[in-house]
Amino acid sequence: MSDSYWRRSRCRLAQEASLTKPIGSLCHIRELDDVLLKDVGDKIKRDGRWPLIIDRSGQASTFLRYRDTNFYDALNPGHMQTEVLRLGLLGAIRYGKMLVIDMMEVNMFEAVSRIFDQIEAGLMEKLLNKELLQKNRFTSLIRPGDGPEYSRNEFSPTRIEKFQLILITKLLNPPEELLHIFYPIQIVIK
Repeated sequence: MSDSYWRRSRCRLAQEASLTKPIGSLCHIRELDDVLLKDVGDKIKRDGRWPLIIDRSGQASTFLRYRDTNFYDALNPGHMQTEVLRLGLLGAIRYGKMLVIDMMEVNMFEAVSRIFDQIEAGLMEKLLNKELLQKNRFTSLIRPGDGPEYSRNEFSPTRIEKFQLILITKLLNPPEELLHIFYPIQIVIK
């Protein structure tokens, strides 16, 4: 074999090694229920940030799509409508569910933030710092036509406490901004 072949091979291996550098907490896909849904060890709760799932395989997305979550595909224009997201967020808070936004291979965080901010000025910031969940501030999202299940009396503190915002990405190296704002959990597949 030629020297250039070995140099190319070493370069490719070095690139692959740098791409597989762990980001955040590592989680085997089989442990996702314990890590994310049950928060065994209270790591997510103690950290205080919402989870960012980094999963090249897409298995975490499939896992969460078929759980009792409000799941939205950030690349689907039908899912990214202000009214759809408003009701999805309100419903997730009301029923103590996860609001899951799958960005797939694209960094859609700014676009998603803009849509939330169209619902209500500063909504994404209030959601990220959890201000929205304090002192029933989320009731500003309720509209007269939402129906009796969204009346102020239907929101219980126990369910509100179970609400989570989850972002999923297939990007191997998500932007630093996301890694700072969210609690990164990298999915490991054997």
